[in-house]
Amino acid sequence: MKVNLLILISLLVLSGCSKSDWHEDYEVLKLRYNGKYELLSSYSDEAVDLNMDGVYSTYLPAENPEIERAALIIKIIPDDRTTESGKHIFDEMWPDAHVVHRGEEVSDTARHQDSYFIMYAMKLHGCRCQFVDNNATILLDEPYLEESSALISFDSIDVDENGIITLVTRRKLYTNDGWVETQITSKYKRYTTHT
Repeated sequence: MKVNLLILISLLVLSGCSKSDWHEDYEVLKLRYNGKYELLSSYSDEAVDLNMDGVYSTYLPAENPEIERAALIIKIIPDDRTTESGKHIFDEMWPDAHVVHRGEEVSDTARHQDSYFIMYAMKLHGCRCQFVDNNATILLDEPYLEESSALISFDSIDVDENGIITLVTRRKLYTNDGWVETQITSKYKRYTTHT
């Protein structure tokens, strides 16, 4: 009987510690990462012409001002409110191109045609994330992708000592040369802790 009582007390103490630990970890993560992040810069690995002016650049906001509206949202979820312990929400908002073909012409994705009209819609590309190495490193799961998504993958993510997040993605961009696949390196800085 004494042994059972000792085991029961030990289990209660241990379970109490783990709940306190996850709550403490939640507060640390929320303070460090939770919020919305604005775009600081965005470069493609090869020069592209997104605005169809014949000038190619790797600095994407110069090619398409809509890219300046790109953003990240990181939402830290308490363990008691998630189905996957230690998993949180990571979203990137990015302008995806939609090409409208005027008239009866057949689509030619190898080259932009003057009769094409390009519209951009901000699209949320999300995945689950977790934090390792004493919460200094973010690990991203595979993004949730639709068949028509321009995002191909989240390739890497890094957080520097000032909280600047560098996100490397692979995506399709609509250019003067038609659709091209390129790697994009974007830097984000948190501007609010609210999501």
